[in-house]
Amino acid sequence: MFFSLAGKAYFAKGDRPSAASSYEQAASLAPASAAPWKGLAELATAAGDARALAAALEKVLELSGEPVDDAAKGRLAATAASLAAAREAVGAHAAAATSWRQALDWGLPGSDRGAAIMGEARSRVAAGEAGSAAATAAL
Repeated sequence: MFFSLAGKAYFAKGDRPSAASSYEQAASLAPASAAPWKGLAELATAAGDARALAAALEKVLELSGEPVDDAAKGRLAATAASLAAAREAVGAHAAAATSWRQALDWGLPGSDRGAAIMGEARSRVAAGEAGSAAATAAL
């Protein structure tokens, strides 16, 4: 917990290397916690590093488990959508399509649903899954 808080403080001060080090220490000391990985995802977003963002978000989803209520589903749906966009950015289109589908299955709300449907179709086309893209677009 201490290192996650230190990571947040360093990040707020703009000291990204110290923030990263603190979050990495937190992850090693509390391997079952998603919190340090969320911090690393924020750092990757700030740095524009799609690969690091995808890796961090994969760990967040892995450690978060199945959502137990609608609020948790919404948070995980948003995380899955962010992961899908990061995977698209690095050319991992089949994995992106899977993440878009996961976001939709967890109930991504409102206008975000339309973006996710189009994202899944786009990813499937890029991955060479034309038949699946047509089925997705028909939703």
